[in-house]
Amino acid sequence: MAQSNFGLSTQVGTENEVTVSQTGTLNASLVGQDGVKNETTVTQVGFASAALVTQDGRRNSADVNQAMGPLNLAIVDQDGRRNEADVDQIGVLNVASVSQDGRRNSSTQFQLGAGNLAVDSQTGRRNDADTYQLGFLNQSYVTQDGRRNSALAVQTGIGNMSNVNQSGMDHRALTVQTGTGNMSGITQTGDAHLAVSLQAGSGNMATYTQSN
Repeated sequence: MAQSNFGLSTQVGTENEVTVSQTGTLNASLVGQDGVKNETTVTQVGFASAALVTQDGRRNSADVNQAMGPLNLAIVDQDGRRNEADVDQIGVLNVASVSQDGRRNSSTQFQLGAGNLAVDSQTGRRNDADTYQLGFLNQSYVTQDGRRNSALAVQTGIGNMSNVNQSGMDHRALTVQTGTGNMSGITQTGDAHLAVSLQAGSGNMATYTQSN
């Protein structure tokens, strides 16, 4: 007997939309919406991946695409208005997590490879976080609390780690890591700081602390 895919959605409110497409086996999609005009799209192609999306508020948007597998996991939690999350996973054992609380926050996560981890947490308004991981066992963490903060992390290679923490307004952080086992940490508090961390090779470490 062929193994089946599983999908479940619950909707409370007005004009919420869920679209789920599953091709393969043992994929699971769970979507919960409470509010007005929230939109979720989940596309799963392959084997044994899971997507969990919860939306509470108005006009939040979540788009999850998972290919190959097994054991890709995407979690999106949106609370507020007009938040946007876009998660793309191609490979195996990748984990992506997006938490948004506020208005007009945006998160993009792209994972190609195996065992990558991306975690975005956004509180406030108009924050933007973009993570691109190509390789194996890379980790990226972005925490934003405030307004109009922006963080971009690009990781290619194996076992790189990036951690960006922004509190305040109008911060910009860029992290690019190529190679193996590089570590970068950026902490920004106050207003309008800029940090750029570029690492190539192996075992490099960079730490930024900016405040005013």
